Amino acid sequence: MGGLSFPAPAPMTSENTDKSKSQLRAQYRKARREITADLRLQNDQVINEQVAAFTALMKASRIAGYLAFDGEPDITAILARINDSAVEVNLPVISAGSADRSMIFRRWLPHDPDASLEKNSFGIEEPVIGPEIKPEDLDIIFMPLVAWDESGGRLGMGAGYYDRVLTNARGNDRPLRIGIAYEAQCAPELPMNENDVPLHGVITEKGLIDFNELLAV
Repeated sequence: MGGLSFPAPAPMTSENTDKSKSQLRAQYRKARREITADLRLQNDQVINEQVAAFTALMKASRIAGYLAFDGEPDITAILARINDSAVEVNLPVISAGSADRSMIFRRWLPHDPDASLEKNSFGIEEPVIGPEIKPEDLDIIFMPLVAWDESGGRLGMGAGYYDRVLTNARGNDRPLRIGIAYEAQCAPELPMNENDVPLHGVITEKGLIDFNELLAV
């Protein structure tokens, strides 16, 4: 695995960081939800096309995605198409370890009637059967987010699931961590600390933003 260099987080106290993140989270969740239905449909179509054109997919055998929630870009269509190819698609699962806020990944089989989905405590659907897939066994993770910045900073919903499951992947180029977002979610700068795992890139309706000049276009 290659070593990557990300900007060092600005020194902030935990209290101030949490407060800033909470305020930013409210601001960008609101901005995401306020995107009109017509514009959202248009943007989602472009984002799906951008994901389909992502060069790294041609070399991938196992990836992870997500099912849209709370106004996140909906990439279900392209994930289903990928699943119909030779690439295995997995989804995050938190129900099995929600007490300690842990997360695993499981295979998503949208065309298998026996492979049902159930809603977790947040109301997000996830696979309930199948073996656990570890993050180091994934080639790419397409990640939802609340806000992102051009240094690779990612602001999530606040529970820290992705940061914990990817803590050992920091500084590595596998799995590739690709945020999926709207341009309206771009922040000038996000407060980052040592526990936050940065992104390699983001795909929006305007295309792919590569934070490390690592991703072939």
